[in-house]
Amino acid sequence: MDKSKIAYIVALIRDFAVAHNLTEQVAFRYLKRYGGDTYMDEFYDVLHTFSFADSVYYLTAYCKKQGGTL
Repeated sequence: MDKSKIAYIVALIRDFAVAHNLTEQVAFRYLKRYGGDTYMDEFYDVLHTFSFADSVYYLTAYCKKQGGTL
C-alpha cells in the first residue's frame, strides 16, 4: 500500500470518527468489524475522488449493510 493511500485511509477514519462522535480507535474497531477496512482498501480508487463527507456517507452505508448500527 502506498503512502498516499495510507494517508487517505487514516484521514477517512478520522472523519468517520468525528461524524459519528467516536474516538478514532473505536471508529477503527467498528470499521474493521463491519468490513469498512476492506471496503476502503478495495474502493480507494473511487473513494478518493469523492469529498470526505461523501466518502463517510458511503462507508457508513456499507457498514450498515454489513450489520453495523451507526
